[in-house]
Amino acid sequence: SSGINAEYEDQTSVRIENLEKMVASYKDQIGEQFKDKIKDKCKIRDMEDDMRNKQEEYEEMAQQIHTLQQEKEKYKERLDETDMRCADLEDEFHQYKKEVDDERRSQKDLNSKTYSFILKCGS
Repeated sequence: SSGINAEYEDQTSVRIENLEKMVASYKDQIGEQFKDKIKDKCKIRDMEDDMRNKQEEYEEMAQQIHTLQQEKEKYKERLDETDMRCADLEDEFHQYKKEVDDERRSQKDLNSKTYSFILKCGS
């Protein structure tokens, strides 16, 4: 009976040892899983920070684009105004040129009439 008892105790202690090894193995696996979980949480937090930063950069760029578009519109308006002023000045220039040309023509006419008159008087 003591032989059977000893054998039973041996089997039991082997089973306990095996169970303890399994428990230790599971603890290690759980520890590894926990480490992975923490790593993933850190990665997620970093990604969220990165996304927030990118969003801020994007909003800043969008604001800069909006400002540049407004400036561009102002310059286009100024350009249109300049074009209109140039056209007005060109019209004025042609008007004065016509007046000067008319004045010259009438001066020539007057000169030739005066010359003819002098010639007639002289003869």
